Amino acid sequence: MSISKAAILLLFVLVSLSAYGQDIGRPKPPRTRVNPEGLADTTKTAKPNPPAIDGEDDEEEEPKPAKIKDTTNYPFLTELHLLLDYGKLLTLPTPFESKAEGGIQAVFENRYVGSISYGYGNINPTGAYKNSDYNATGTYIKPGLFYQLAINPKNKLLLGAQYGMASFEDSGVTTIESASGLFEPYERAFARGGLKASWLELSIQSEGNFRGNFWLGFRASYRHLISIDNPGDPDVLIVPGYGKTVGSGVPAVNLFLKYKLNFFHPPVVVVPESED
Repeated sequence: MSISKAAILLLFVLVSLSAYGQDIGRPKPPRTRVNPEGLADTTKTAKPNPPAIDGEDDEEEEPKPAKIKDTTNYPFLTELHLLLDYGKLLTLPTPFESKAEGGIQAVFENRYVGSISYGYGNINPTGAYKNSDYNATGTYIKPGLFYQLAINPKNKLLLGAQYGMASFEDSGVTTIESASGLFEPYERAFARGGLKASWLELSIQSEGNFRGNFWLGFRASYRHLISIDNPGDPDVLIVPGYGKTVGSGVPAVNLFLKYKLNFFHPPVVVVPESED
């Protein structure tokens, strides 16, 4: 091959490679397809979907249920409760104490509860004083006010306070015996009436529906002694309705059975059936 033909061939190859390199960097034209009518249709290449992120839930998160506010228009006097402390009735057969307590509660606007309780106690604790027999007998009354929280239609919680007032008497016999037996036993009796005491009672009360209009519950309280008539020699040891006077406060638990008279019946809401 002559030198002139080789030079022409080399120039042709270089020009072809240059054109091919420019075509690589140039964007490709849109694809063309023919539809059934024979018309050309140009479509752009669809963009790829972005990759899914790990941990992303394909299902939509369920919305949280909105809090429903009770807008029921309750009457001023919603319910009336008759209450019996059956825990105290269990003490009647025992030889060392006999107690009984009952009360009435009125519920206003389904929130506020006014209560009043009346009770009786005859307590003769064993070992109250060394070499002494002690007995306290009397009655008491406890007005109170509570705030009612409805946990659900069959369970309720009450928070409140009561003010207790007791009128009672105490008596006893102190016996001192001679250790050697040379002397007759010495006995000293005492009896005091017209004694009074008062206290404050902070309470939390839980109750649940038992059957029909009958409810069962318990009340946990802390009682703080406010005032007491205490002649001394010996000191007053027991106050009916309060308990032992040792210290300034005592805990207490009451078990009760309640019957409710309901003066309000909520309207019945009819929910239409689903078409599904």
